[in-house]
Amino acid sequence: MIDECDVCGGDGSSCPGETSFVDVLYNSDADIYGFQFDVDGVDVTGASGGAAGDAGFMISSSTTTVLAFSLSGVTLPAGSGTLLFLEFEVSSEDQTLEVSN
Repeated sequence: MIDECDVCGGDGSSCPGETSFVDVLYNSDADIYGFQFDVDGVDVTGASGGAAGDAGFMISSSTTTVLAFSLSGVTLPAGSGTLLFLEFEVSSEDQTLEVSN
């Protein structure tokens, strides 16, 4: 059987252009003053919330890059949790979401 994404034996979850969400987690033994990372394999359509949002970080994103920092000098204390929520659309048949810093 061919699904609606033209994948033999597929379940319809691989269609390019569908919006998906993922939690970006962090585990740091140092305070975080800001961050920037690149994303491959998808087109970022938004980034918000998580510990970065709770701390009041200004969060900005393009289709490939996410950037966040505080305009008032607030930091995220060392620890772990959900850094932010990433919204994206699959941009290719290779649906591997890769984050690099």
